[in-house]
This record gives sequence, C-alpha cells and structure tokens, in this order.
Amino acid sequence: MQFSKKFRFLAASILALQFTVPVMAGAEESTVVDDVAPSWSAQADYVALGDSLAHGMNEVGAIGLGYTDFVAQTLRKEGFIRSYNKGFAYSGYTTVNVLADLKADVQKKITGFGYGSENANIRSGVKDAEIVTLTVGANDILPLLEQSTSINTSVILAASKKAMENTAAILAEIKMLNPKAQVFVMGYYNSFTYKSEQEQTQFKTLLGLMNSSIKTTAEKAGAIFVPTADIVAANVPDYLPNPENIHLSEAGYQAVAQQAFLPTIKKSALWDNTSAIKVGQVTPTTAHVEWDAATDNVGIAKYNVYVNHQLHKTLSADETVMTLEKLASSTSYTVAVKAVDAAGNESTQSPSASFTTGGTANFTDTKDHWAKDFINQAVASGMMKGYPHDTFKPNQALTRAQAASILVRSLGLSTDEKA
Repeated sequence: MQFSKKFRFLAASILALQFTVPVMAGAEESTVVDDVAPSWSAQADYVALGDSLAHGMNEVGAIGLGYTDFVAQTLRKEGFIRSYNKGFAYSGYTTVNVLADLKADVQKKITGFGYGSENANIRSGVKDAEIVTLTVGANDILPLLEQSTSINTSVILAASKKAMENTAAILAEIKMLNPKAQVFVMGYYNSFTYKSEQEQTQFKTLLGLMNSSIKTTAEKAGAIFVPTADIVAANVPDYLPNPENIHLSEAGYQAVAQQAFLPTIKKSALWDNTSAIKVGQVTPTTAHVEWDAATDNVGIAKYNVYVNHQLHKTLSADETVMTLEKLASSTSYTVAVKAVDAAGNESTQSPSASFTTGGTANFTDTKDHWAKDFINQAVASGMMKGYPHDTFKPNQALTRAQAASILVRSLGLSTDEKA
C-alpha cells in the first residue's frame, strides 16, 4: 500500500520523535521533546542503499548507528527531511545483491522514521526519495584480500572492474526510477591500517585506483562522489579501533557523516532558500526587508533578524516585513532572518541578502534649493549623478539624452548596443 508524502510528513512528526522520548521511572506519561528546527527548505525523503557500512555494523560486529543514521538525525533536527529508511542496506551485500534487489523490487522492513507502514518496496522507496546514499563494492573485493597473504593486483583489478560495472548499473536503475534524486556515493577508506608496511604500500595504491574508479563511475551517472579516506586516516585509533574488524566505530561513522556526507548533501539545490528574502527601497539610511514564512513541525514562535551577523530585532511569528533604519550611507550590509519555534530551536540554514545603501549627495549648489531632498533621493537611488566639481546645476534644463538616461536608470534597463 502506498502512502502520500503529506501523510508521511504527518507521521514523521510522531515516529521520528521516538529518538527523543525520555522515559522516567515510575512516570505514567512520557515527555515529548521538540528538537526539530524550523526551515525554509523543502523537506525531503532519504533512502540509504548498500552494505554493512550503510547498515551500521560496528567494530565488534553488531548493528548500531551507522553514518546514514547520523546523517538522517542531523537532517531531521534541522528540518530538512521528513522520512528516512535504511532497511534496504544489509551487511555482506555486494554490488550484485543491491542490483538484484532493485530489479526484483524486494520488499523489506523499514528501519528509520516517517513511514505509515512497517514494510516498503525498494523501487517505490527510491522513486519517492529526493536523497539516496549508496555504499557498495567493498564486499566484492574484500574476500579476495582476506583469502590471500599477498595482493594479486590483476585479480583485484578484475574484480574491481566488475564491481564498477555493477555500480554503474545500480546508478542507472536509480536514475531511471527517479531522475531528480540526488545520489551520493561513498568512497572507500583504508581498512587495513594494521597490516605490514609492505602490505600498506600495496593497499594504498590499490585504494587510490578503486576510489578513482568509483568517482568516475558515480560522476558519469550524475551522482556525487563522497571521499572518506582522509577522514578515517586522521584518527585510526578511534575510528578503526579493532585490528581484526574493518568496520568503523560509532565515532568513525559520526565523523564520516559530519565531515563528509552532511557538508556535501547540504549543498544540494533542494535547500536553496535565496529567493525567500527580498530587500528593496534602499536609501542612504533605510532598507525595506521582507521574507517568506518558515515552516516547522509544531509552529513558528518568532523571527530573529540579524544585520551583519548581530541580532538586530526580534519579531512575532506573523511579522515577515520590516524596515531597517538609521543605516550608514554608502555602506554594505547583510541581513539574515532566523526562525525560532516555541522550544527554542533556531533554523540553521536561513535566507540572507546583501545590499549597499546609497550615498548622501553633498552638492555645493543645492544647499538652499527647494528640491534638495528630492535631488538627494534621486542621486541615492542611482537615477542621477550630478556634474563635476560637486555641482548639480539644479536650474539647468535637461537635454533629451539626459532625460533618456534618467528613465533608463530608473527602470533598470541595460544593453550592450551602442547608440
């Protein structure tokens, strides 16, 4: 049975809170904590595909929180996603397994939040998702490395080539099901850091070739390659603490999520909110600002308006327009708006705009002229410029060319053609 995104959004507000419902001993009712921030961005659906790294297997061989969980938790708290499912990721999966699941349209139990049913089909899950992460290929190669005391480069490269062909087929299947989905493919890290120096040299060379291949494969398919090797190598004792196990610790998964995937995912055009704020009617000392209303799982309580990164004013939730006053002339400003809900959660990615106030005219021949204020406004808006030597010549007649120039500037017209 298929559920609409609207239903799943409502369900997400309830099911996702399972992560944040503290239970007190002896208490009859639990307290629901609102930790989802307001947002101006469209809320997306996230599906994770792949092997044990997406599944969340840790350094002792147990299934826990993987990088996909940390990505989903952060995106949910920041108001960017409404649903998440890693139920199609499974430990031990090779590229053959993932591709077979897609073609067979397998149904599996949902592991995540935001769904109105216990099970989902992989093809409909991919079709409805705006974000897909893929971690696959390591299990195609690892058995060959573990079975041999030395690395047979030709055998490994042959297996790697086949894995890349299957990965390309997986990405093509995703693209066919959902051309608009943003797909992020995880790069490999050095999982044999405790091997001998000779083996390390061989494996690092092989690792570089494999990452280069998967990067090329991903980008050819319109997906985004996410490198992880340097992040894991930066803290091997904490991120790969078990010499007998290639899987990351929870700290390692969190590092991969926070330092690799989230910065890349957040660049997605899905969350471009630049059009949500507008600045107009700029004078030497004022600017009119208006913005779209933000959304929240509970409701907006107020807006904080920041000018040049300093809190300028706090407005109620129903106010989305204001005039900035007492600004300095000929000065650049950046105004940003952050939405805040009743629980105190403040939006993380908020609309902002930059502008420059007009200059104050100091003409020597307009000081006592009846039109001084109008002249200053015309100059500040860029409609008129005046003459050399700080003069405006207010009583001089306009030429036809000057009148045409004033009209062109006031209407914001432009052309590359010369008269």
